[in-house]
Amino acid sequence: MRITFDQKMHDCEELHRQESKALATAKQIAIENDRILDLLMDMNSSAQIPFDKRVDIAQPPPKDVPYSPLDVDEVTAVEAADTDQADEVSHGPSQGPDMEPAPGVSHTPAFLTPDDIDDYLYDVDRRIDPEHLLPTLAPSARTNVPLPEANPHALSQSIAMKNPTSVYNWLRKHAPKTFLQDAENAAAAATTRRC
Repeated sequence: MRITFDQKMHDCEELHRQESKALATAKQIAIENDRILDLLMDMNSSAQIPFDKRVDIAQPPPKDVPYSPLDVDEVTAVEAADTDQADEVSHGPSQGPDMEPAPGVSHTPAFLTPDDIDDYLYDVDRRIDPEHLLPTLAPSARTNVPLPEANPHALSQSIAMKNPTSVYNWLRKHAPKTFLQDAENAAAAATTRRC
């Protein structure tokens, strides 16, 4: 029974590790997409690129909007034939179930939150010139947060804390007396701050 339990816990930890890796990969892809769109915007606004060589990155206006689109959103007569033909072809949903946010999450993995962008910019700055970093609001820039690559034990511990089905979180939920020391240490730290 113990061997089965250990195997199930190992499988659970491995699945959580794979999920974390997949979310990190999705976030990295979102960052790369954002960088490519910025590059295309810079290319399109450059005077050296002829108009016929520029890339159209504008999205078509939604059809259910109650107000009329701007002049720049109007479809030209040449594009109208393509649009009519595209309307005749049946299309699937624009957003599949895998692109909807998971329960309890406010956004999809491909959406970058302001914290994600701050972390990315801080990481780039840290790699370029770690001696002259500017103040930032990036969560990874906080001094009390150790860098995971510096301490592999801290990395595995943080993964266990983030895993809702880990032994650590199960004990926190079902046997809170086990972590009574944490509450005592926090209370002692709070009283020393007041003094």
